[in-house]
This record gives sequence, C-alpha cells and structure tokens, in this order.
Amino acid sequence: HLSMTRLAIRNIPRAMTEKGLKALARKAVVEFAKEVNENKRHALNKEEIVRSTKEKYKFMSEEEIEAQKKKDKKQGIVRQSKIIMEIKGSSGGRSRGYGFVEFRDHKAALMCLRWLNAHEVSRDEILEGLTDDEKKQLDADSFKKRRLVVEFAIENANVVKRRREKVKESRLISFKRKRDDEENKEEEKVAQPVEEETKSGLSNNIKQIIGSKRRRKNKGRS
Repeated sequence: HLSMTRLAIRNIPRAMTEKGLKALARKAVVEFAKEVNENKRHALNKEEIVRSTKEKYKFMSEEEIEAQKKKDKKQGIVRQSKIIMEIKGSSGGRSRGYGFVEFRDHKAALMCLRWLNAHEVSRDEILEGLTDDEKKQLDADSFKKRRLVVEFAIENANVVKRRREKVKESRLISFKRKRDDEENKEEEKVAQPVEEETKSGLSNNIKQIIGSKRRRKNKGRS
C-alpha cells in the first residue's frame, strides 16, 4: 500500500539532520510552485489535485473539513521528518542515509517529490539546522555531492487500517459529545422556567409567612 502523503528519501547526506531535511522538503514545495509560475515546470494536473482533496477529506463531514482547513492554516505543509539512525530508536549516532517526510496532503507531497527527486543536495542545505559545534565536527566527506532518490513510502496495511479505525472512533466520540451537549442545553432551557417558578413560589410563601407573623404580633399588642 503506497502512502499518499509520506515520502521515502534515500541517499541523504549523513551530516543532515531531521530539521535540515524538513527545511529542504518545505523548500522543495516552494521552489516547485515558483518554477510553475515562471513557466519552467508543469503544474499538477486537475486529476492530481482532485485526488489529493478526496484522499485528504475522506471519511470527514462538512464540519470536520472546515475545522481541518482552519487547522492547516496554523500548521506548516510538512508535518514530520524522520532520519533513520544506525542505532534503532536513537536520535544521535550515525545516519543510515535514508528517511521519511510526512506532508499535510497529497498535493504537497507530490510537489516535493517532483522537485526533490534527483536533486543534488548543496552545502548550505546540509548545514541547515546544525549547531555551530556540529558544523565544526564535519569533515570533507560530509559534503560529498549526493543526489536524492525520492518516492512515495510503502505503508503497512495493518497500520493504515488501525489509523483509520482510530480516526473513525475519535470522530464518533466527538459526535456523541456534541450531541450530549446539545441535549443538555435543551434540558436546561426546559428546566429554567420551572426553576424560576419554584424560586418565585418559595419567595411568595416566605413573604406570606412573614406577613402572617407580623399580623399576629400586631393583634397581640392591641
């Protein structure tokens, strides 16, 4: 099963960090759009854009789609970047030279793939995201010219299935919570007049009792 939003990238310079890879992926999308505007590259066709929209908003209601659009405006086009290290689960150590980049939608992933595939990584792109100390530790081998190999990542079918089930479950919980909130509001509206009448009734009773006591006192004095 090919992912629609996740790219697998090979031949990454070993000195490049996840932060640098993320910056490069973002740059690829921007440069693709720029080259389209300058008539140096073909834009995505209508079918590719429609496919991206359908895939992104699959299983979503209209309200959820609007909420997702607002969320996308606050977040970047690149959701996550990951470089695989020789020591599994380690953030340090030596890079294996391949990794993954997750985008917010298929459109952005496709733009990145077309610009970044066979791209020769520059010195500045390697240095992006490195601290001054990390830059000092680099040797000549770190800047060897490398051309990236980019393709859509293969995803485990079971993982995809669990992810979709989790999304459906989350939406069902959200729907039930919203429905319960609306029902509670309706109950409060119905109960409110009764509550006011009750308060008013108690208040009137108290007034009657006080008035009755005062009248008895006045009679006793007379």
